[in-house]
Formats: sequence, C-alpha cells, structure tokens
Amino acid sequence: MTDSMLIAYLLGELTEAEAAEARRAIAADPELTATVARWGAILDAGRSDRSVAPPPATMAAARELFARRSARATASTAAGWLERLRRVIADCTFDSRAQLATVGLRGAADQYQLAYESELADVDLEVQRCGEQSARRVMGQVTLRTGAAPAAVLLTEHGDPTVVTETTADEHGAFSLDIAAGCFDLLVAVGDECVVLPSIEIQ
Repeated sequence: MTDSMLIAYLLGELTEAEAAEARRAIAADPELTATVARWGAILDAGRSDRSVAPPPATMAAARELFARRSARATASTAAGWLERLRRVIADCTFDSRAQLATVGLRGAADQYQLAYESELADVDLEVQRCGEQSARRVMGQVTLRTGAAPAAVLLTEHGDPTVVTETTADEHGAFSLDIAAGCFDLLVAVGDECVVLPSIEIQ
C-alpha cells in the first residue's frame, strides 16, 4: 500500500471498496498496522483542541491592562481635541458657601451654588450630595452670549487634560454630571472655543 493511499484511508477519502481492501492489507501486515496507528495518532492530535483556558486571574489582569490602554488612548484623543480650542477663562462671581461662611456656618453643605461669567458664556452650577458619601451631582446651566450651542461639557483633573467625565448640554443649555469629590476644571466647548471654569472644588 502506498503512503498516499494510506493517508487517504486515514482521512476517510477512499471508496468503500478501496477502504475494505486497505483494511485487509493492514490486518495482514503488522508493520503496516503499527504505521497506521502512529499516523492516526498524529492526525488525531492535529484535529483535537488541546488549548488550555488561562486562569481567571490572568484573564482579569489582561482585561484591566486593555482597559487602561483604552482609557489612555481616549484621554489622549480628548486632550488633543481640547487643545485645538481657543480657551476663555470664566470668573467665579458667586459661591453660596462663602455666603454661609459669613453668617458663621461651618462644614460642607449638602447643596451649594456657583456662578461663573465669561465673554463667551455664563455658567451656573448647583452641586448636590447623592448616594455614596463621596458622590456628587453637578447640575449646570449654560447661557451663551452667541447663537452657537454648546457641543460638550467635560470635567478634567485640575491642571491635567485627562477627561474624567463628559456629557452634552441639551437645547436649553442644561446638563448634569455625576462625580466624586475633588478638584476639577470644567470645560464647555462652543464651536472652536471653550469656556474654562478652573479649579472647581467639588465638596
């Protein structure tokens, strides 16, 4: 029996008559029987899936790694987009916490208001405690001095272009963001300009 015929037999490519003839030849030849067994084992090994699933800890580490790389890529893209905008710094004109301090009230308020003004837009903020101890909800109202609509509202770490969270103001200029307490810059993109509310202490 030729090697090509033997391989065809092992692969099941022979006709019934040819396969019967091959079986008789193999049964009559111990050396051929051993060859068939060896080649058959090789073919079975190639067909079987012997891969081993990685441990759960390895999968978790891989997912965390890809998540960090994705977050860095997203932050880099956002930073590049923000850097192309002309920035207009807004001034804080009202902080209700200062009003509370003047009457002798101390400690963090459950709710307080901030107001900012700039040549491009005015932004009013209300910060509320919500849910977990460090969770805060920032609700805002953008009043533009131009006819353009705000494209996006973003919170970045103070002095760092990394975007922590973002949203889009509705047609009335209202928006809402959930964030943990900290120090942030709030940016309102309007066309090719950006209103910056710097160093906002979210308490």
